[in-house]
Amino acid sequence: MNTRTPHFVGSRLLEAREVRGLTQLALGELLGVSAQAISQYEKGQASPQPQVMEKLPTVLGVPPAFFVTPRPEPGETPLFFRSMARSTATMRTRARHKYHWLTDLVDYLGTYVELPAVQLPEYHFPGDPLAIEDEAVE
Repeated sequence: MNTRTPHFVGSRLLEAREVRGLTQLALGELLGVSAQAISQYEKGQASPQPQVMEKLPTVLGVPPAFFVTPRPEPGETPLFFRSMARSTATMRTRARHKYHWLTDLVDYLGTYVELPAVQLPEYHFPGDPLAIEDEAVE
């Protein structure tokens, strides 16, 4: 008898773990499983048993449905950081996941609410960036 979680999406576990800043070892300790088990869950090679699945939403702070909802492949939207030197790879990964969660939320809300169109002011940049004057920047 298969006592595993059906339709479990391992990439969602990876997202939630990375956003919370946990290693596979740390998450495994919180759930009472090995780091290898967490790795297998994330790669889709195995799915958690029901007692582990019960703990996941509480430990990672996401609803249970999060782990069985497939994620569409996100497009390559560039994310910009004020300082690449100060933002670690971990921080950038967390920001990227949170950005994708935000777009999921906006898409979901857009099915129920008509969101206003984005209206940005128009500005014509000169061909030479050095020709931009301080007043234009202000």
